[in-house]
Amino acid sequence: GGGVGYQFNSFLRADLTGEYRFDASHRHVDVFPGGSNLITGKVGGFVGLANVYVDLGTWHRITPFIGGGVGFSALSMGRTADYQLGAGGALGGTGPSRSQTNFAWAIHAGLGYDLTSNLKAEVAYRYLNLGTVEGGTVTCFVACTPFRVRLKDLQSHDIKVGLRYVFADSPAAYVPGPLIRKY
Repeated sequence: GGGVGYQFNSFLRADLTGEYRFDASHRHVDVFPGGSNLITGKVGGFVGLANVYVDLGTWHRITPFIGGGVGFSALSMGRTADYQLGAGGALGGTGPSRSQTNFAWAIHAGLGYDLTSNLKAEVAYRYLNLGTVEGGTVTCFVACTPFRVRLKDLQSHDIKVGLRYVFADSPAAYVPGPLIRKY
């Protein structure tokens, strides 16, 4: 992922970010009277967010911050497979890929460290809610009721490490203090 932003003053900044979310596997067992099925598939996509951050002051080059963001997630649930566990794990049916776009939101908290007046290293935690994604209709090879797999309130807890470059002098730029000696 990456982003571009603007620092309004020494404590308020905003950015627009975009990131590709690699496929993550999902699997669950559906238990019903007379049997059970293993449902598997993959989910991935793209997330775009508009974020606002509040920098909470700078001490010894370290700037803690909090923030929030809103945007969208364009998710795709890949081919869904239904394995019938009562039949020795035989493939019982499949569902096609399906894509959808959802409202997404995030909250952030982290620390920035001034490497130079223009380059900052950053480590942050982000909670990201991607919304709900639903796969295509699973149809069975033998008689059964077609169904869709739905992953509700898809969430991600992320630890992010990165660099932030300021292209112009910033009001929050690190300036080393004077060297003072007391005897």
